[in-house]
Amino acid sequence: MKKRSDNSEKISLFSLFAEIPVFIYLLPIPILQNFLFDPRNFREHITSYALSFILFVAFGGIAAADYRMKRYKILPEHAYIREGIFLRSRFHIPYERLQSVIVQSSVLSRLFSTVKIQLNTSATKAKKGDAEFYLPIRKAKKLISEIYDDLGYIQRYYHAKNTRIFFMAAIWSNPVSGLLILSPLIGNTGKILGNELRNELLESFDFSKYLVYIGISPTTAVIVYILFFCYAVSVCADFVRNADFSCTSFQNGIVIKRGIIKKTLFFTNCSKINAITLSQSLFMFPFRRYSAYIHTVGSGKAKGDRSLLIAAERKSALKNLLPQLLKDFDLHFDFNIRPTHEALGAYLRLPLVLIFTDIIFCVIPIMFNVSEDMFFSFMLFTVSALVIWCFFRAYAFSKSGLSVNPSCVYLRFYKRITLRSTIIPIGKIQFCVKKQNIFQKKKGTCNIKIYILGEKRTFVEIKHLKETDADDFICEMNKYT
Repeated sequence: MKKRSDNSEKISLFSLFAEIPVFIYLLPIPILQNFLFDPRNFREHITSYALSFILFVAFGGIAAADYRMKRYKILPEHAYIREGIFLRSRFHIPYERLQSVIVQSSVLSRLFSTVKIQLNTSATKAKKGDAEFYLPIRKAKKLISEIYDDLGYIQRYYHAKNTRIFFMAAIWSNPVSGLLILSPLIGNTGKILGNELRNELLESFDFSKYLVYIGISPTTAVIVYILFFCYAVSVCADFVRNADFSCTSFQNGIVIKRGIIKKTLFFTNCSKINAITLSQSLFMFPFRRYSAYIHTVGSGKAKGDRSLLIAAERKSALKNLLPQLLKDFDLHFDFNIRPTHEALGAYLRLPLVLIFTDIIFCVIPIMFNVSEDMFFSFMLFTVSALVIWCFFRAYAFSKSGLSVNPSCVYLRFYKRITLRSTIIPIGKIQFCVKKQNIFQKKKGTCNIKIYILGEKRTFVEIKHLKETDADDFICEMNKYT
């Protein structure tokens, strides 16, 4: 019996190399090091390298089989993708169900004129799209034009200079992010380059000894060095990820472009945007800068955080730019509620308790004549930060509030050390939850959580509202749903 053909096409040959895990390409490096630097003992170690060779061949064979089985077809109303070696899967994804389409290209893929396509629907996975495959640039353009048939008229909506992107990266980066990037890199450098070369490389970046020369204590110098170096890595990573940023609009949607090493194009219809958030971090506050983010499937942190829409602009500029995108939304709100004055204590309780605890721990070393160096380092990096956090919570209390109109809901709240204002269309709200702990129940206050569509349970929350006000808000919102 003749095998039926589905007239599908092969994906790009580049996927054969891209699907192989990176560590597989590193397996031959120890073999080459031993062969070049210790050829006499190479025969003695050759059996220990047999496992590396078997893994290299096995993963290469699996990638070749996967490439042979993976095919696609562009149809007028939906996309067809076939994949799987032992368990064959065939995807039929209607274009109208797509929440977003992501097109990525790395330095290596651009050499082969190839891009990675990711299709996201409401049923997408947290860290992967519903379908991911590599296509030549020419065929990728054909697929995008088939999905978004109104791409003919495109105009630039917003463009951020790289100086602005670097400024934004400098004020929203933190040392913890840099440490997360550096940890696996430092650990694997010794395995690839050898421990001696790794130590020389790390010492070349160590400037803590110069801080000691100018009178700073060794403990403080090491802490400053670690924090500064991790912060610098985080800034560079954020800048490279978001440089060359622009946002263009077509008739019914937007295209967000970003990246200089790994370039990304993010396509979505305006009707698929579930919410827009204006964010001002603690470090952006002195500069009076805000950034705007969209909430839609495919834009979350699990997929690389492609939600940035406008980067570090003044509020006046945002007021001019956002109405161009939210043409169908009424941004005038008459019904407003705010946390009561008694809720100020709830906003300040945690930072005040931590400041009091910190002072106690700082007094103990003095009472027991412990090293003053440890005492001053501890004071420098904890007490001052907690005092700033306390002032931030007080400011967040003065700005928090909740509004609703027939078109959308507007929430002003804080999350960690960031002030946020989120606009949610009424039709995009999945459900609303009123929560109370035992202390709030006694005081007659509550928290409001509003859930929206996303890869996971995405919600926004405003805390310590008066319970009667929260009930009035829910009744007002239900009138428009």
